[in-house]
Order: sequence, then C-alpha cells, then structure tokens
Amino acid sequence: MRESYRTMFVVAMTMCVAFAGSAVAANAVTEDAAENVHDGTVSPDAVEGSTTVDHTASFHVDDVSKDGGTDRFYVEFPNDANLSVNGATVTNRSDGSSVAISSSAEVVDGPDEDGVMDTVAFAVSPSGSGKSVDVNATVSVTVEWPAVDADRSMALHAAVEDSSLANVERTQFASVTVEAVDDTTEATTTEATATTAPTTTEATATTAPTTDGTMTTSANGDVTMTTSANGGVDAGDGSGGSPGFGLAVATLALALAAGIALRRT
Repeated sequence: MRESYRTMFVVAMTMCVAFAGSAVAANAVTEDAAENVHDGTVSPDAVEGSTTVDHTASFHVDDVSKDGGTDRFYVEFPNDANLSVNGATVTNRSDGSSVAISSSAEVVDGPDEDGVMDTVAFAVSPSGSGKSVDVNATVSVTVEWPAVDADRSMALHAAVEDSSLANVERTQFASVTVEAVDDTTEATTTEATATTAPTTTEATATTAPTTDGTMTTSANGDVTMTTSANGGVDAGDGSGGSPGFGLAVATLALALAAGIALRRT
C-alpha cells in the first residue's frame, strides 16, 4: 500500500515539474519575441490617381529578439499599386543607433501569398546584450497608383517573422488616400460661319442725250436746223454742238432743200 502511494506521489511531482518547465519556456519565447506593430506613418498620405509618387513609410515594432537569428520584416502595399523599392532602414528606438540590415529590401509576394508582387521584404539579425530591442522600421518606395473613379483609402500593412518563432501578424499601420482626377475634357465646338457678302453688280447704262432738233424751211427755200440747248446744233451757221453732228445735219438740210427745189420745178 505504501508503495502505491509513493508511486503516485512521484508521478504527480513529475507532472508538476513538466508543466512548470513548459510554462517557463513559453514565457521566455513570448518575452523575447517581436510584438505589437504600432505608430505607423506614410508620407505623403494623399495622392492623385494615375500618378507615380515616392513614399516613406515607417512603423514601430517592440521586442525584436537579439539572438542573432534572422528577423524578417514585410511591408505590404495595395495589390493594384505598381511598386518598386528604394531602400530600408531599422533603428534602435532607445538610443537611435542603426540596426544592420542583414537581407536587403526587395519586392516579393508577401505573407498573404496571393501571387501579387506588392510587398517590401527585408531582414535584420540583432544580437548583443539584452534579450530584445524595440525598433523603428522605415522603407522608401516608388509607387505607381491606379486610376480611381472616386477617392479611395488604400491600406498599408506590416508583419514580422521573428527568429524566436513568435511572429507579428499582418497589421494595418497606415493608409494612403488615392484621389479621383476629373480628366473629362470639355469638347470645344468651333462653329465656322461663312458669310458671303452679296455681290451687287450695278450696270450703269449711259445713254447719250437725245437731241431734239427742229427743222425750219423758209419761203425762199432756206433750211434752218435748230437743236436743243443740251448740245444741240444750229445747222444754219454750223456753230455750236459737235462738228460731226452739225455736218450731218447740214448735209441732210441740203438734201431736203434740193428735193423741195426739184418739186417746185
């Protein structure tokens, strides 16, 4: 009977020690692993659609382990933004010193594994005294933003894979407002008015004045041709008027006189 109690006691003690060891180990991992993405910013935080803009995005991460292992950071941009990376830096928030980048920044698919190259990835491997370090991570990128029909807020996310196996899940830390651009060009209607000035052709016919002539025959057979004052000719003495016209009248008068003379005969 005593032997049975002794065996049960040993088993109980063993279970207690095992449980306590597991709890200590769990606490150690949690204490020395990255956590809590916070205080994120992006500049500029508003852009017009269909533009290419340089941005600086940064955020804080607490308790990145200093075990010399690789701690990988991910900064995710919207799927429909065309992304290129210019660089990344990490600093120790307690003293401002630089934490060396152990894996250069590059554009990758990211933890969501959606097949879109929309994420900047880089890594650090801090070591030295202390179990962990609070850091500020910054990325410099160039983004070609899509056209939008209305203003849209597009989220930026960050995630951390810590070498101590306690990871920071994908967390939104900032957003960029993409503004719609009114690219409707008002049609300019050019109305060409052809004005044709009426062409008036005035035909001016000048008619020579009509000369009213009066022929007088005296009793002795003399013929006198008198014209009106507007250029008329006195055929009797051949003066006034046009010489050609006077000659014609005189000739006519002589012919008439001759005719009258012949009649009398």
